[in-house]
Amino acid sequence: MRRYRARLAKEAAVTPAAARAAAMRRSNPAVVPRNWVLQVAIEAAERGDLGVVRRVLDALTRPFDDRWDARDEADEGAWLEVRGRDGAARRVHVTSPPPEEYQSVVLTCSS
Repeated sequence: MRRYRARLAKEAAVTPAAARAAAMRRSNPAVVPRNWVLQVAIEAAERGDLGVVRRVLDALTRPFDDRWDARDEADEGAWLEVRGRDGAARRVHVTSPPPEEYQSVVLTCSS
């Protein structure tokens, strides 16, 4: 851990924070195909709502876009509607941790 901290300190002295942040954004996608997101898309498709599938596909084909960091409420493509156990709908951002109802979702190749 000491060597890692020393390396970070050296990099910080040489590379501006903004440049390091930009490099991290280029190599770490904001959107990844999380099981819960895919399950929401599957459930919507089974109900005949392919719009959700299109939004998820759009997110997965452009995972490095800055729009995912903004969490703009008006950006409909970045939000998914999730129904709770009580049946109430709420919006959840595609980069969010899984909602409670989807925390145990496991998808396999045969799903």
